[in-house]
Amino acid sequence: MITLALALLLPANLDQKIETFRTQNGVVGMAVCVEREGKQVYSKTFGFRDREANQPSQTSDLYRLGSVSKSLTAIAAMSLVQDNKLDLDAGANPAIPELPKGFPTLTVRQLLNHTAGIRHYQGVGDPTSRSFTKYPSAAAAMALFAKDLPLTKPGEKHAYSTHGYTYAARVLESIEQKPIAEILNQRVFKYTTDVDVEWIDVNKPQRTALYNKGASETTLYAKREDNSWKFAGGGMEATAPGLAKLGSALLEGKILDAKNLKEMWTPINGGSYALGFVVAADGSISHSGAQQGCRAVWRFDPAKQEVVVILCNTSGSINVSELAVQVSNGL
Repeated sequence: MITLALALLLPANLDQKIETFRTQNGVVGMAVCVEREGKQVYSKTFGFRDREANQPSQTSDLYRLGSVSKSLTAIAAMSLVQDNKLDLDAGANPAIPELPKGFPTLTVRQLLNHTAGIRHYQGVGDPTSRSFTKYPSAAAAMALFAKDLPLTKPGEKHAYSTHGYTYAARVLESIEQKPIAEILNQRVFKYTTDVDVEWIDVNKPQRTALYNKGASETTLYAKREDNSWKFAGGGMEATAPGLAKLGSALLEGKILDAKNLKEMWTPINGGSYALGFVVAADGSISHSGAQQGCRAVWRFDPAKQEVVVILCNTSGSINVSELAVQVSNGL
């Protein structure tokens, strides 16, 4: 909720700008939350968590994060680096026993930076394009693509890969000897509330319905895909306030020290992608997400010690990253 005192300080048209964005982009429901210097300065919801049931959006709603999940996995990896349990540049193959003999040597740094040559989605016939199977760990999920050889030599070029994050999760599992879901809970999620992996067989009434923005209308998805095979790269869920709080914990040094945060947020080989985050020319750091029933963005402005979170229960061509900039500038 926005207090009266804070409301008097906000531009009068900020709420209307967000609502206009929602309606013009066919978004059914969305949540926006901003923290600055560790304090919540804006939190509001728009539209419907479940349009068919006429249920308005609420701040307690759980949204899919899509590829914002990659950022959380990178944080978990850097936590292991900080504890001297993980060397980002050591050959990772021994920690991924599912790899076939002769698989080129790759590193966790390459996996987190999308330079390991691991494939992404391949369309028709790809078992990862739409999955309704539960995978209890990254180790189990490796059966989907472990025999696929790299598309390019590891370290040679940048090629975005959600699948590479399952490889990275498998390495973390080998180090910690527990599933990636437990690792994330112990190393990342404990710093906030209402951020988790999405076990779809666990009933959570606060989950939003899932929608897709089509050419002429926005429609409800009839069945929720199971993202457990890609928890690390696109299988987490959160409330907007929960993710914003986690962002503040990161900025405040509660999760990673300054050295490891800087390394995670330093682009590699002249590009804009660092380790699980994109670094923009203006100094902002972010990651967006898109998947079934999801458009999301997690944006940091270190200069203002600010975190902006925008979560939508609708997939499609929706520029939430640009909206995050507008929200930041409007406060």
